[in-house]
Amino acid sequence: MSLCGVSYAATPAFDLKAQLDEPGVRLVVVDFYSDYCEPCRDAAGDWERIRKTYASRGLKLVVINVDSTGERSQCTLLPWKPDEIVCSPRTAIEFGVCEDVDQCKVPQVFIWSWQGNLIARPQGRDYVDKAEAAIVDYL
Repeated sequence: MSLCGVSYAATPAFDLKAQLDEPGVRLVVVDFYSDYCEPCRDAAGDWERIRKTYASRGLKLVVINVDSTGERSQCTLLPWKPDEIVCSPRTAIEFGVCEDVDQCKVPQVFIWSWQGNLIARPQGRDYVDKAEAAIVDYL
């Protein structure tokens, strides 16, 4: 499947189309996270604030943990509460975030509108600020 030029195979762990089709969802933010990523860990408070601030306006925050390989119950506990946590290095590979399970470029965020348009893909140390700006612009 391809949405806005980003190809991925729907997996039992993550199905972007299903996320976008949920009632009331206007934006899906997919944050690729790793326990070894200091900026990922440092962003926890900001992500929680963003999730709480914009959830009522249709924002859904999904975190894909690139370190975990098991079911959701085996994901590393995160220092904030996203709407959904997915343990799936495979999904990170499919999105081009990882070359393989040991070589990932995080943090990275993808933001999709409910229509399936990729509206932003912030990366780097200020990725949360860029993500929030894209969220505000869209909503």
